[in-house]
Amino acid sequence: MRIVRSADYIPRRSAVVALGNFDGLHLGHRALIGETVRLAKSMGLISCVWSFETHPVLENLRGPRLILDPQRRLELLEELGIELYVTDRFEDVRDLSPEAFAEEIIARRLNARAAVCGFNYSFGKNASGDPQTLKALLEPKGISVEIVSPIKDENGETVSSSLVRRLIENGEMSRAVRLLGSPYEIRSAVVRGKGLGRELGFATANQILPSDRAVPRKGVYASRMDIDGKVYDAVSNVGVRPTVENGAGVNLETHVFGYSGDLYGKTVTAGLYEFIRDERKFSGVDELSQQIKRDSENVREYFRKI
Repeated sequence: MRIVRSADYIPRRSAVVALGNFDGLHLGHRALIGETVRLAKSMGLISCVWSFETHPVLENLRGPRLILDPQRRLELLEELGIELYVTDRFEDVRDLSPEAFAEEIIARRLNARAAVCGFNYSFGKNASGDPQTLKALLEPKGISVEIVSPIKDENGETVSSSLVRRLIENGEMSRAVRLLGSPYEIRSAVVRGKGLGRELGFATANQILPSDRAVPRKGVYASRMDIDGKVYDAVSNVGVRPTVENGAGVNLETHVFGYSGDLYGKTVTAGLYEFIRDERKFSGVDELSQQIKRDSENVREYFRKI
């Protein structure tokens, strides 16, 4: 997949363009991307995603946090069949009218023959354009517009980034995993902790949660960790380690089953699958050690069943 961050880039071949932020690439997003790839193949065109470099509501960390690691989003888009990914800075396009956005970005810059958007897509200054506006502006130019209908989950709720984010923050991780089509992942370098886990016989990989990512409910999770392309079952704790480090910042601490190497400084990916229990403070390290043993067995049993 070619990645372009240039306002002057114009594809030599015409494109089918998917429009949106695609934070999470949940089932609704995947339906939209799937339609874009299908349409591009049928028309002999490039499959393209146009999006912002950063989510517009994340300016100065004022809005909701990201579901997907930005690099992982690019990897998934490529896996889903997207050939070209084009971004603009939000501040460079936010004042464009819907008419100017349709003409300057979609028709001219992206050389689009078709555009694909979600049922609730908005664009143009003050988000004044909607999917019907897009059709009215583009179809007279010979650019077709496909509007993807909402995808519902098993509870009848529309699958959206806000729903997935709420599930993650509430610890409803198994439902979030179903809507994402993959676990909620944290990819970052392993940092040094206090070494207490190793003393207790449960060495852990410590990761700092990025400040722009959604924070899962504090507690223990069934997880898996990808280390150099090999995936291990694991048990993770999201929280502040109240028994040994009251008041510390939120972090992710993972005990990896069957791994004994040195992970310090290595970039790894921890995927959270199922919430096991809330974080709580124990009377001391002995009680904590016994609870870690129980948590580990509960996680092993979880993975035996799935």
